[in-house]
Amino acid sequence: HAHAEQPWLLYSSFSRPHFPLTAPRRFFERYFPQGVTPPHVGATGDSAEHPMTLGAIKGFRTDEISAKEMIKSRAAYFACVDFLDEMLGDFLAVLERDGLLDNTIIVYTSDHGELCGEHGLFWKNTWHEASARVPLIVSTPEQRRGDQSANEIKTPVGLADLFPTLCGLTQTPLADGLDGIDLSSAIRGDACPELERRPGPITESLSPRWGSGTEFRMLRAGRYKYVAFRDCEDLAFDLEQDPDEQIN
Repeated sequence: HAHAEQPWLLYSSFSRPHFPLTAPRRFFERYFPQGVTPPHVGATGDSAEHPMTLGAIKGFRTDEISAKEMIKSRAAYFACVDFLDEMLGDFLAVLERDGLLDNTIIVYTSDHGELCGEHGLFWKNTWHEASARVPLIVSTPEQRRGDQSANEIKTPVGLADLFPTLCGLTQTPLADGLDGIDLSSAIRGDACPELERRPGPITESLSPRWGSGTEFRMLRAGRYKYVAFRDCEDLAFDLEQDPDEQIN
């Protein structure tokens, strides 16, 4: 390679577990009909009658989904997750076989979650944890060799942090005016003052997808979540005391 000393980035996107919820039968049969659980939280709580919640139910027609179809769809979603897990395992095995993991940083994340029946909802584009909270797993060569211990960072971060963090991990100069912050020091187990100073990441949905006035911005500040709508009642939750987001 003409520039073998320069960092490179491979972005791999997988369609599952996104809709449509289809996966090989061997995965689906692990969960349906006996191995599937009902939604963790039902259509209850202070936001159940909120205009955005009602708009999302109407928009995705979740009130038309029968109990049996609900369970079947959740089994299919679980099957899709297993399907992706196997694909990722195969993908990483090929990289390891060819020696490409020796100095490669792996980042696993997603663009959104899936409500999968929680709060009486499916799909995305809401402020609920199941929709807005996504995985962010970083694996460094030093961690895999045992030279660096893995650690869990519980301070909320956002997808805007990905680019500056990748720059920090590869010693690539950062551009000015970025929305996110460099988390590379936290990944290495060191202090990250910017992360501690920031109130929290912002999630936003600025189209009235679920009805007029339902556009929102959400601030996740530690244990607290605050959701401001353009023309609806604002919401706030203490996720430490109320992880199911029942009490406004």
